[in-house]
Amino acid sequence: MKLIYLILAASMLSALLDYIHVAYMCRVCMFPSPMFVVFFLLSLSALAATYNIMAKRQGARGLQVGADIEMILSLLKEPDRSMYLKLVQHGGEAPAAAIAKELGLNKVRAWRAAQRLQEKGLVVLEKRGGRLIMRLRAKDLPIEPEKEQQKQSKKQYHKYKP
Repeated sequence: MKLIYLILAASMLSALLDYIHVAYMCRVCMFPSPMFVVFFLLSLSALAATYNIMAKRQGARGLQVGADIEMILSLLKEPDRSMYLKLVQHGGEAPAAAIAKELGLNKVRAWRAAQRLQEKGLVVLEKRGGRLIMRLRAKDLPIEPEKEQQKQSKKQYHKYKP
């Protein structure tokens, strides 16, 4: 579908460029001129390069909901895969015991799977009120934002200290 939009945009841009070429540069040429093909190929390559650059930038920002999760799930083994999928279905944060209960896993097996997911950098585990909470980890966020903020505030404090 993206390819269709890319070709459509390239043809519209090349038609505009060809019209400008005929109207202002080559008044004896008829519209569409033989340069339309050249304009189309240039437009298509420029738009494709722009699309690739934007896709790479967006991919560096974090998880894309569809493709990245499918890729992650294909690389994980059971029960890690099931726990990760349930965590995504729960909106990115849930108690490990609740996920284990839904999947029919005992607590030890669920805890080990949660540890493996944390070692791989996919989730963050934190204890709240005696419960182990699993949270999806975005690639561009630090694991412990409070500690990062404390480091920044200490740096600023030392920076301004006379």
